[in-house]
Amino acid sequence: MFTERIKMKSKKLCRDIFLNKIFLLLVLLTLPINFTIAQISGISSSKLCVPEATTIATGSFEFEPSFIVLNSQKEFCANGSVKSLTGKKITSSLLFRITVGASDNFEVGTSLSSQLEQIAVGSKYILSNSENFKTAIISGISLPAGNKFIPDTVSNADDHYSTALGFIASAALSQKTSVDYSISYTHIFRTILYNNLLTYGIGIGHWFNEKLQGVLEVNAFSAYDDKFYSGKLSVYPGITYRISPKLLFVLGSQLDIIGKTENKSIGYFSAFTISFN
Repeated sequence: MFTERIKMKSKKLCRDIFLNKIFLLLVLLTLPINFTIAQISGISSSKLCVPEATTIATGSFEFEPSFIVLNSQKEFCANGSVKSLTGKKITSSLLFRITVGASDNFEVGTSLSSQLEQIAVGSKYILSNSENFKTAIISGISLPAGNKFIPDTVSNADDHYSTALGFIASAALSQKTSVDYSISYTHIFRTILYNNLLTYGIGIGHWFNEKLQGVLEVNAFSAYDDKFYSGKLSVYPGITYRISPKLLFVLGSQLDIIGKTENKSIGYFSAFTISFN
C-alpha cells in the first residue's frame, strides 16, 4: 500500500513538472510580443478546421500532430476562371499543435510546422457560455522562424509578421448536432503583395454514435491590398472518431470550389488529438 502511494505521488509529480514546462514554453513564446493580438492558431477545435466556442479544461493540455497534402493541377485566374498549370504541384506539411487550458474560460496554444517557417501563438476566451449557445474571441500572432515553405496564400508574404483577432459562435441544434461559425481579420506586416486577410468558416457536425462524428465545413479567405486581390472558397468533408476518452482521430479532405489568383487544389489531411488531464 505504501509503495503504491509512492508510485502515485511520483506520477503526479512528473505530470506536474511536464505541465509546468509546457506552460513555461508558451509564456516564453508570448513574452516578446507582450500578448498582442495575433494570427489565430494553436487553439482547440471539435471538428475539422473551424474552431468551437469552448476551451479545454483548466490545467489540461492537448497535443495534436497533423498532416496535410495538397495536389494542384489548375489555378484560378484574376477573373475567377480556371486554367491548367504547367505540370502538377504537390505540397505537404506536418504540423504540431500544443494547447493549454489556462483557466475556466481561457486557453492558449502554439502551432509549429516541421519546416519551421512560422511560429504561431494563439488564445481563446469565452464570452458567453449557455447550454445551447456559446461565443468566444480568439487572437494570436505569427512570427517568421527562418525557413520559407508555406503551401498556401500566406506564403506570398516574405518573412511576414502578422496579428489577428476573431470571433466564434457555436450552437447546439440537438443533442447530436452542432454548428460553429468563425470570422477573423489578420494584418500582415513586411508583406510583398497584401496586408489584409479575412477568413470565414462554418461547420456542422453530427454524432452518429458516441465515437463517430460526420463533419461538413465551408471555409473561405480574402487577401487584399490596394493593387492586389486573392481569395478562395473551399469545402471540407470529413469525420472525427473518438478512439478513447483521451484520443481523437480526425480525417478530412479539401475541395477548392471558387477563387481568384490562387491554386485550385484537392487535398486531404489527418490528425490525432491527444488530451492530457
